[in-house]
Amino acid sequence: MLLNDVFQRYAGGRARCFDFEAPELREVAGVTSFYGSFGAVAAPFWSITFDRLPWPVRALRAARAALYRRLRPPPAA
Repeated sequence: MLLNDVFQRYAGGRARCFDFEAPELREVAGVTSFYGSFGAVAAPFWSITFDRLPWPVRALRAARAALYRRLRPPPAA
């Protein structure tokens, strides 16, 4: 309902791009097919990150992320 309202509000105006990006859900086929039903297409984009944290903090954060990815339950089909 919310997406429909946004699409109707901006339909017919100048060309716009609606970003359906969800990087952490990109591998889930259901999400991809759902957004594809609206006519969405995959588009590459650049991302720049800059991290000023000290090395030990960066290492702990990377280890935490790796542990989370490993222990995370598989997505529901």
